[in-house]
Amino acid sequence: MINEHRTKEIFQSLSLHFKSNYDYIKYNGHLKNITCRENEFWFISLSKRLMTEENVKEFFIANFVNTFVKDNKIETFGKSFSNKENFVIRDLWLKRVKNGAIEVNFENVLNKIDIKKDLKVEKDSYPEIYSKYLDGTVSLEFMVCIDLVSPKIYDYWLKNINDPVLFPTFVKFVKKYKPFLEIDKNIIIKTFKENL
Repeated sequence: MINEHRTKEIFQSLSLHFKSNYDYIKYNGHLKNITCRENEFWFISLSKRLMTEENVKEFFIANFVNTFVKDNKIETFGKSFSNKENFVIRDLWLKRVKNGAIEVNFENVLNKIDIKKDLKVEKDSYPEIYSKYLDGTVSLEFMVCIDLVSPKIYDYWLKNINDPVLFPTFVKFVKKYKPFLEIDKNIIIKTFKENL
């Protein structure tokens, strides 16, 4: 059973992971100092409701990802952690990322798009695949898979896109999100090669 202190530590360490150079994976979500917050009762409520460290971590990751996708910036999600919407967000995220769902979605999307064309970048413009992410055609998890099959593509895009803020923030979030996803890299690479 997780307590409110550890719940708060997971929240703060994930927040730092996505916003700074702190590495949640490296430090297993532990911090030297945990800042006190006014909303102590939310952490107590969450720890009682979610009960395990894994559930707490998934809850916060799902809501950080949702906030990033919705607002395209790295922010702490809403002030009320325990409202029903945050739990719906978590449940939808779990369906999207667990039990091979990422691999199935990756294949389904690849069958609907022209991946060769969509990965190219013209001078000072975004690659079409990024535009498809922005309009919701492809998911953030799909974009993480692109990083798996072509680890240098984001570096290439960063060099060829004249955007010092928005796109670099997106790339940073993809890289920070990647270690939390259980993706079968072999399936993703095989599927990608079959669709070239």
